[in-house]
Amino acid sequence: EKEKIIQAYKENWYDVFSLNQETIEYWNEERQLGRLKRDNLEVLLHCVALIKNFYDPEKNTISDLPKVYKEYCAGFDNLQLLTFVKELKEYAQIFRKFFYAFEKTTLFEYENHIQRLFHILSVCEVSTLHPYILKLFKDYNIQTEDELPKKFYDELKKIENFVIRHIVSNTSMKNFNKVCALLIAGKTTIDKEMEEKKETLCDEAICASLYSVRSNKIATLILFWIELKRRSLDGKYATKELKYVYSLEHIMPQAWEAYWGINDCEVYSYETGKIISDVEMAKDVRKLAIYEIGNMTLLTTSLNATLKNYDISQKIDGSGKKKGISYYADLSVAQDVVEVYRNEKKWNEILIRKRTEELCKEFLKIW
Repeated sequence: EKEKIIQAYKENWYDVFSLNQETIEYWNEERQLGRLKRDNLEVLLHCVALIKNFYDPEKNTISDLPKVYKEYCAGFDNLQLLTFVKELKEYAQIFRKFFYAFEKTTLFEYENHIQRLFHILSVCEVSTLHPYILKLFKDYNIQTEDELPKKFYDELKKIENFVIRHIVSNTSMKNFNKVCALLIAGKTTIDKEMEEKKETLCDEAICASLYSVRSNKIATLILFWIELKRRSLDGKYATKELKYVYSLEHIMPQAWEAYWGINDCEVYSYETGKIISDVEMAKDVRKLAIYEIGNMTLLTTSLNATLKNYDISQKIDGSGKKKGISYYADLSVAQDVVEVYRNEKKWNEILIRKRTEELCKEFLKIW
């Protein structure tokens, strides 16, 4: 009996969590989850406790994990305990294989659907849906990222859309813990949750939010995956994979007064196409245009600090030894800005809004 127990421990715990230094370091490695850091083992145990329904997010905290595990296993005989540990092992293997942690050297590709989902969750600092995602992997018996079952892929895509629409529209995610528990229990669906918040998550609301993107982090995320989507569709791009290392640039600068003042660069009304003569109204329109997604791009490196606020010709072509946007425009989301400038010889509210509308269409095709 003792030998059986030792063998069971080796196969179902030691080999999974303590086999070698690399394994130990993996499970001790911390992830940034919102404002907190938690190691992989704790994240896994939290997910499993939620899946097995002996952890209540409305009553328990992470510090309660040891207590709830002891209570759950208290009445188990050896067979029941071994059955549970084997199940825990299965979840651990799934977690380690598919729940990505990213580095600056990580290459991303649009068609890698699992990687894309976890990257979006990571950047958006959303981990509350991890238990439901882990359950999906096990329920669908996912062994490889190739040829995912359609129902499984569709559900991952819904989760991805659900999260990024919350982020872009700045819709509260305080109830995500509760939503996750209901999803696991089969008492709700992502479709139902989307319907309940359709006023803030619908296409019209999302496009309105893209007219005012105040978070550089979110703007970078959106433009990065739009770029990868373009590359996945267009055969002219030899490189389909990119690292997440780009710098966000506002074409019309946030500090616009010095070189983009309303007397130096006229402010146009997108609705009428005419110059706005009212000074205060012109200033308000310009301030708003700066934060439209159409006024932003990704560059291979950050522009020189002094060049950031220059007029459009110097920002695009550089000044002296300082290189401009055209030099760092390796991505199509930067090249299209350069192309607009080459054709129009200007950059204003009308051109920004046109590009915003085009990017909105691309956003909605993805999410």
